[in-house]
Amino acid sequence: MDRRGLVRIGALSALILFLEMLLVRWIGTELRVFAYLQNSVLVAAFLGLGAGCNTSSSPIRCLPAATALAGIALVIRDPFGWAIAEALSQGLVVFQDSLIWGAVNLSSGHDVAYLKTALLTFSVMGTLLLLYAVAVSFHPLGRALGRWMDLHPRPIAAYTANVLGSLVGLVLFDAATVLATPPWVWLLAAGIGFAVAALHGDDGRPALVGSIVLFLVLPVLGTGRTAGRVVWSPYQKLSVEPFAGRSAAGPGTVPCGQLVLVNNVGYQGIFEMDPAKMARRPDVYPPDQIRMSHYLLPYAMVGQRDHVLVVGAGVGNDVTAALQSGARRVQAVEIDPGLVELGRQLHPDAPYASPAVSVAIDDARAFFRRDTGPYDLVWFGLLDSHTTPSAYTNVRLDHFVYTQESLGDVKRLLKPDGVLVLFFEPQASWIAERLLGMVRETFGADPLMMMVRPPTECLGFGGLLIVGGSAPVLDAVRTRVRADPATRRLLGEYEAGSIRTRPTTDDWPYLYLERPSIPRYHLTVAALCLVLALAFRRSLLPRPSPAGEAPPGPADASPSGGLDLMMLL
Repeated sequence: MDRRGLVRIGALSALILFLEMLLVRWIGTELRVFAYLQNSVLVAAFLGLGAGCNTSSSPIRCLPAATALAGIALVIRDPFGWAIAEALSQGLVVFQDSLIWGAVNLSSGHDVAYLKTALLTFSVMGTLLLLYAVAVSFHPLGRALGRWMDLHPRPIAAYTANVLGSLVGLVLFDAATVLATPPWVWLLAAGIGFAVAALHGDDGRPALVGSIVLFLVLPVLGTGRTAGRVVWSPYQKLSVEPFAGRSAAGPGTVPCGQLVLVNNVGYQGIFEMDPAKMARRPDVYPPDQIRMSHYLLPYAMVGQRDHVLVVGAGVGNDVTAALQSGARRVQAVEIDPGLVELGRQLHPDAPYASPAVSVAIDDARAFFRRDTGPYDLVWFGLLDSHTTPSAYTNVRLDHFVYTQESLGDVKRLLKPDGVLVLFFEPQASWIAERLLGMVRETFGADPLMMMVRPPTECLGFGGLLIVGGSAPVLDAVRTRVRADPATRRLLGEYEAGSIRTRPTTDDWPYLYLERPSIPRYHLTVAALCLVLALAFRRSLLPRPSPAGEAPPGPADASPSGGLDLMMLL
């Protein structure tokens, strides 16, 4: 009986950790704003679990948890096409004091104020309900865990089983992530585990049957129909769909490749770049405009470069451009193996199959620190992690790539006559100002700046182009740019003394914050978590012991070792 109880505690702890990780990733992917607020989902899970543990003597009812999980699944699936997930994301960032990719820029105005208020109200209420549903999902699991640990005759052994089971749950979800399994697999595993746990609860027969049915149909409720290919990489959800860009021959669009979406937001294209094939489609690729492609234009400015480092290589467009521009060796760095695999399978020019290309699946900043170079050119290919967080859930991976220290590493990797080519899509002028200031500070010379927008998206999406390097190198590039009328008109001007935006550093790496502050959507969600805690206050507040009853034992004092472990992780 003793061993059986320990196995039961360990299995339940594994289910709890697996479900926690599942909801953090699933909700953070499909409801984009929660990718920046992952702690809020964890707080709600801890709240429900702790409230359950603190009321372990009460009946264990699983039907509310099953209903809550089904509700979350339906919001994510959005069967009626109401765009609930996107409305929640847009509503929480209407303050616009911190930027997220794909946020709608609502300008000021009387009518817009009403729209902001309505959108914010909807988002606040929707977020509160969502976090409440997460808390309710963990409530019966907390009660069962607290009860079984209380009843076990050896508290230390029970606590150990709790911690080991939690580690098993964590490893199982990590394995599912590394194997690139889709959410329906996670939901099926969690649903089966929850259904088995419900058999040990106190629901009546009708409620028990209803709970088990809802748990087992979670994979169906939470998985919608997708129009194209979907890959769940270890980092993010990657979707591929056909892409059409503006026609050069007149109004309308023409198909010219594929679009890769990250977490349901457009990210990068898979474009044809073979000169012979492009020449056969002048309606898509105007012959006189091909050189203005944002992939090829920088090489026309800086000249042919033998050894090129491309960070944020993605599906391989930037690598293809380097090869076609005469590079003899290209080092591609991309953190997401799913993107590289899509490039290998789908890119028409097969850049990753070239013997001149080496691929490193790594974080750009970590690669900078380990590599020795030297390179003739370092290319930042619109490197933006979108919603991929680092170890700290309020810091994104790309934050540490765009810091003063990171650019110092880039300078170290360049030859004396090497250049930095940095493409970025700034969603605010102060982001462009920050990048310009940091490049200038790193190289000690005013960088070139231009906004590149090809005449058709089939030649690339373009963005802000910054070219950095030593003063003599940049003087030669400027001379070449000014000699060409097509590039001369794109060259931007700025005054170095006018750059006042604080640079990002390893100590303050917040690229998307204009100044040190707490974004108001973080404060909004924190306030919602407090409201949620008030809703569970009766379960959370300690209950006075009846006269003559012994104070709580070790299991009562710490009813969830897995919870403590997750806090540390």
